[in-house]
Amino acid sequence: MKKRLVLIPLAVFAGMAAIMKLIWDSLSDSPTPTFRYDEIQTRVRKLLKERAENKLFTAARLLEELGEPRDIVESAFGETVEQIIEDFRVEKAERLLLSSDDTISCIAETVGFSDSGELYRPFKMNYGMEPSQYREKHRS
Repeated sequence: MKKRLVLIPLAVFAGMAAIMKLIWDSLSDSPTPTFRYDEIQTRVRKLLKERAENKLFTAARLLEELGEPRDIVESAFGETVEQIIEDFRVEKAERLLLSSDDTISCIAETVGFSDSGELYRPFKMNYGMEPSQYREKHRS
C-alpha cells in the first residue's frame, strides 16, 4: 500500500513534466508561420525581377531593400541569399538561351553576371551541361 502512495505522486509529477515540456517546446523556437514565408518569397521575387540584372545587386543589397533578417529569408527559401540570386539569374539565362540569338557572354551580362565565366559553373550544376550545349540541344 505504501508503494501505491509513492507511485501516484511520481506518475502525476512525470505527466505534468511531460505536458510542461510540450508547452515549452511549442513556445520556444516556434517557426515563422508559412504565410509569412509566402509573403517574403513574393517580395524577394519582385525585387529580383526589378533589380537582379544589375551586377551590383548583391545579397546585402537585397536584404537591405527587403528589410528582413538573413536567416528568415534563407528559411523561407531553404537556401542562402546568394544562391537565391544566382538561381534567379541562371533561370533567366536559360530562358534567354532558348529565345534569343545573343551570345552567351551577352546573356550572362544581361542577367547580372560579370562575365560568361560566372554563368558556366552554376548553369552546369543546374542543367548538367554548359550553356552552349544546352542551347544546341534544346533549339534543334
